[in-house]
Amino acid sequence: MVDADFEGTMVCDGVRSTRPAREVVDFPRHLFLIMDDEGKENHCLDCSERTGGSVVVWDTHEQKVPRELAGGFSAYLEDVVNRVLERKGF
Repeated sequence: MVDADFEGTMVCDGVRSTRPAREVVDFPRHLFLIMDDEGKENHCLDCSERTGGSVVVWDTHEQKVPRELAGGFSAYLEDVVNRVLERKGF
């Protein structure tokens, strides 16, 4: 498992995190967990046909997707990397 600190969040092992979430909190089957903000909100790859692989926020308390973060995983990853580099002064 690879963990990296990003603004108080932990990048998670998607398979190890998604499976238990589905069993415990009724996590939607079309979402794949890619980052967990300590239980507040989850950044997920939306694998449904209607989105084409966008990255969305899953609000754990409201049990819904309140917003899209990126149109695809590569755009999301680029944004995350750029924010980390900016924070570190690069």
